[in-house]
Amino acid sequence: MFRLIRAGEGEAMTDVLEAAGLEAAGVVLRRQYTSMRLSASGEQPRLRIEQQHLGAVRLDRVSVQAALEADCEPLGTLCVGRLRSGRLRYRSGREEVLHRPGEVFLAAQPGRPFQTSLRDLACDVAVLDPVLLGDVAAELAAPSGQAPSASGGGGRVRLLSHRPVSREAGVLWTRTYAYVHSAVAGNPHAMHSPLILAQAARHLAAVTLSVFPYTTAAEPAHLAGRDAHRDTLRRAIAYLEAHADQDITVADIAEAAHVTVRTIQLAFRRHLDTTPLGYLRRIRLHHAHDDLRAADPGRGDSVAAIAARWGFAHPGRFAALYRREFGRSPGLTLHG
Repeated sequence: MFRLIRAGEGEAMTDVLEAAGLEAAGVVLRRQYTSMRLSASGEQPRLRIEQQHLGAVRLDRVSVQAALEADCEPLGTLCVGRLRSGRLRYRSGREEVLHRPGEVFLAAQPGRPFQTSLRDLACDVAVLDPVLLGDVAAELAAPSGQAPSASGGGGRVRLLSHRPVSREAGVLWTRTYAYVHSAVAGNPHAMHSPLILAQAARHLAAVTLSVFPYTTAAEPAHLAGRDAHRDTLRRAIAYLEAHADQDITVADIAEAAHVTVRTIQLAFRRHLDTTPLGYLRRIRLHHAHDDLRAADPGRGDSVAAIAARWGFAHPGRFAALYRREFGRSPGLTLHG
């Protein structure tokens, strides 16, 4: 049998799934990941998955007691994790990878059927939407053309290895996952802020792309420069000012300005020496400033709540940005 315990509302959802026995474990795993044929050797498995939903990213903490073999259909998502304990082996065609405790890993190459075996496993997994990775890859692309770029946002990204580029890169991913899990998923203000959830998802996706080698399509540099003029910039800024309270990606900004992602990045760098998302952050900072000036601490208004409303999850970092922009602390503005 299995059971689902659900808490929260909207996008700020936390689920706990528990299953006892092979049939129930198979039902849960198929619903959460992909279609598979499951078999167990020895004792009947006990499965527990704690899930927290952050928009386009889901954080899973998985534990399995028993030895399982699974013959799996291709994943529709991209799953990256860290093995805390136990054993995990991946096989696809002639490729076979054994993951040891403490290692960060890509669970499977998207689009490929695979087999996996595990024993007494405990791991942390980030389930990432491939479209999110494509958007973030486009956002990370430098206007100089030296970084990978999706031609219009949302392009398919392929990770080229099951392991990070270095041990240090694996440590970075582990720390980022832990930060997002505690500072965002464990923060009520953050979990009820769509802006923070979206930024946390993109942050984890960006770190994943820095940790694993990847490839994606690129746009020729001369095509981007042709439309990176001030009219493009004006259309983009008008869109940002009108939608600053919404989750915005660079692909959204480019679409609103009727150009490609690469072109919009080049326009902001050429004319303002910043990035589209850097400019958006400054707009949101000014909105937070206005809200702090209008707030009343006697009604329970707080710096943390106002910062979260405008997508700033970390109070210390918000305070530093605020002080740099306005020359005073947000608390001083709040209390007049």
